[in-house]
Amino acid sequence: MLQELAQLRTYLTTLAVIPEDQWVAAKPLISSQVLEKGEFFLRIGEVSRNFGFVVSGLIRRYFVDAEGKEHNNHFAAENKLIGSYESLMSGRPSQFTVEALEPCRLLVMNFDDLKQLSSKFPAWREASLRAAENILVYREGRESQLLGQSVAERYQAFASEFPELVRRIPQYHIASFLGVTPEGLSRLLKRHMRDGK
Repeated sequence: MLQELAQLRTYLTTLAVIPEDQWVAAKPLISSQVLEKGEFFLRIGEVSRNFGFVVSGLIRRYFVDAEGKEHNNHFAAENKLIGSYESLMSGRPSQFTVEALEPCRLLVMNFDDLKQLSSKFPAWREASLRAAENILVYREGRESQLLGQSVAERYQAFASEFPELVRRIPQYHIASFLGVTPEGLSRLLKRHMRDGK
């Protein structure tokens, strides 16, 4: 687990500088979790208590509409945080399911423990704030894409931002994320290949 903790600490340096004493205080609060492909980190209707950091593997987050159809709204691979942030903050049941698309190794922390760390240590408070800001920026960007871009533009943005995920995520999951049918995405990709784009 030492290597996994080092990976998490490297990620945290992108948010804030965590002094050694504040890192030492946090380490006992972090646990390791393994998910097999198809296993759940969180299900719709559960109250989220923990958030995770993806050490290896691939996660999707999705919701289910009134007709029972799944809609992907987020993917997280290595060095990304996962969870239902609204449920963590509000204490209400999650509207999302978080599922492993590949075998995953995670580092997990209880949200109440993070709040305790943040109340005691300025660096953890800053890291929490930066993580929340990143989530907000991502969500606004995603909303803007869905409302203001064509499917082709959304696919290009996704492929540019996450080129490695295009190869790892099944096409029907990408279609769901883009808000198009698998057939529609297939036609789009064939057209792009034909046009040499």
